[in-house]
Amino acid sequence: MTAELAGNQIIVEILYLVASVLFILSLKWMSSPTTARHGIWAGEAGMVLAICGTLLHHGMLIVGVPYTEPALFDTRTGGSPYGATHLATAWNTALSKDEIAVAHALGARVARIAMRLREAS
Repeated sequence: MTAELAGNQIIVEILYLVASVLFILSLKWMSSPTTARHGIWAGEAGMVLAICGTLLHHGMLIVGVPYTEPALFDTRTGGSPYGATHLATAWNTALSKDEIAVAHALGARVARIAMRLREAS
């Protein structure tokens, strides 16, 4: 096993450990009405980490929108560092210029990374 793969495996194992702790805490917190909201949050976060750990284990790359993208700070209805999004409601059916800019920035970033991976292989 190479050092790079060993480092990735450690990250995956840490994700699984944190996800397990969050699941246990979510069960504990769900038993009381005063902490049930925390329990729901912990369960959701644990599930996201477990899914990410599984996908990372199989070679997935996580690519987000960098904070250097100006549209991230201007958008009010979608787009975040996690990716291109849109808040679809009755009053907001069309994409805003900021949402389009975030989507283009993410697409360009994914394409650059794909090209680098292709050149490296």
